[in-house]
Amino acid sequence: MIPADPASARDFPDPRQLIADTDWGRLEVMVGPEQGCPAVPDLLATLLEGVPAARARALFDLGAAVHYSNTIVEATAPALLVVAALLTDPGTDRVALPSLPYRSSTPSSVRAGLLRLVEGVTGDVDQATEVAGRRHGFPMTAEMLQVRAIRPVLFPVVHGLLDDLDADVRVAAALAVVPLLEDSTLAPHRAACRERARTILSASPDPRDRALAALPTLTPPLLRNNLFPPVDGGFDDDPPF
Repeated sequence: MIPADPASARDFPDPRQLIADTDWGRLEVMVGPEQGCPAVPDLLATLLEGVPAARARALFDLGAAVHYSNTIVEATAPALLVVAALLTDPGTDRVALPSLPYRSSTPSSVRAGLLRLVEGVTGDVDQATEVAGRRHGFPMTAEMLQVRAIRPVLFPVVHGLLDDLDADVRVAAALAVVPLLEDSTLAPHRAACRERARTILSASPDPRDRALAALPTLTPPLLRNNLFPPVDGGFDDDPPF
């Protein structure tokens, strides 16, 4: 059973078992083997046991497979459940990542990168996204609702990393916990978690994080991405362009 209590993240299932038990072939992805991207289960396995360079590439490819152009697909929620399991596995602890060529940025570690994926996906199913989507004729999809349904499951893992020894992991966890707290079942945790996230973001070297910390409700990722465009250069695709 996947835990839903913040104190039980240590009991999360083994990621290898979750990968093996999921029928990935039946789940839609945004980018897959037909486009030259490895299959989702292979990417998840690489994130757990690959060499750092392979893990960095797998992290980028996983984002393309299950969240390309901010689109939520059938494989997104199952992949996030495995991501949560990866975040609790010793195999992802303190694994630094090298920079990828032709990428604007690469997370400093596997766990920081996985948390950024959680932040991005769950931020794209928050209330602000729903309101904006309906305004333009795009209601919530079944796949988006599936992601919403697992927010209480993701929470204990993200919550536990707010006190990680790695400052980058703490910042990534602080950003990821904000959209999760919209779930009504997590209401008892909102005040304490938001205050903890604010403290972490206030100490971040990134001015965008510090700007978020100064906002009353810790602005969700949707608004954060619109207000603060990347300041470093790079390309999303490999050359030739």
